[in-house]
Order: sequence, then C-alpha cells, then structure tokens
Amino acid sequence: MVIDFVYTRCPSVCKVLGGVSAQLASRLSDAVESGKAMVLSVSFDPANDTPEAMTRFKRVLEPRETPWMVARPLSSDGRRALLQTFGVEVIPDGAGGFDHNAALHLVDPSCRLTRILDYDNISDAEKAVRALL
Repeated sequence: MVIDFVYTRCPSVCKVLGGVSAQLASRLSDAVESGKAMVLSVSFDPANDTPEAMTRFKRVLEPRETPWMVARPLSSDGRRALLQTFGVEVIPDGAGGFDHNAALHLVDPSCRLTRILDYDNISDAEKAVRALL
C-alpha cells in the first residue's frame, strides 16, 4: 500500500501529492485491480474533508477513473493514531490551512511501514511497490 496525507483545501503540495498518487495507481493498475496493492490519499482534516469533498478532490485531480482511493479518519483519535504511526507532522498555518510534511508512505503486506519515499519520483515508488509484490 502507498499512502499519502493531504487536505482538500490545500493550495499546493496536496494537489501534487494527489496527482502523483493517481499516476502511481494508474501505473500499478494491474496490481491494484488484482488486490495485491493499493494507493490511498488520506485526509488529516476530517472536519472539513467530508466524503463529498474527498470525492471532488479525486475527481478534479484525476477525472478519468483510476484505482486511486481517497479516505479520511472518522475520529480525532483515528487521525492522531494515523499521523503518529506514519510520522506526519501537521501544524496549523494561522491562515486556516496547515503546514505538513509530504511523502509517499510504503506499507508492506504485513501492514508495516517499510519506507518513506519522496513524492517527486513516481518510478522509484512504483519499483518499491513491485519489489514487495
């Protein structure tokens, strides 16, 4: 599984991350469609990122259907646990948004975080996923 963390009102890096995840899911479509891999963008702003907002976020960044998925935690405790598990720092920016680190988090079939990858190299991310299959 490849996971990134976003919020839908983000004016910059979250849109890039979403686009990278959509492209990665497309490249891995054989593995995703067979149930061997998953590419997922998770919101860390569930108060604003309703299911409808997440659907719009996905549709705007990838209008054609891809196996890229979007989700959000259902509780503050779930949000806190996810961010802590994946080492994601989220800090309110004072203007209604957030500053946060941005990366692709690779989770192996045993559900262990195995690598944190730069989001600007889709080929490396694809190779890392395929190496785990």
